[in-house]
Amino acid sequence: MYVGVLAYADDVTLLAPTTRAMRLQLQICEDYAREYRIVFNATKTGTMFIARRNVRIYDDLQYFIDGKRIPTVE
Repeated sequence: MYVGVLAYADDVTLLAPTTRAMRLQLQICEDYAREYRIVFNATKTGTMFIARRNVRIYDDLQYFIDGKRIPTVE
């Protein structure tokens, strides 16, 4: 079973199998925030890349919410 979003109170976790899927989910969050007048705070947000093998691709990944870069954590 694939679960793409986990939520509890005011915390949201997005899970995506590809970078494209993550960017689409972030776009959905932006659209939702605009429609319901809420704000996703990029400074309290982080991204994490998990792979089956030791790769450093996450150094090049950049995600944004409302035009603000989301930092990558290890």
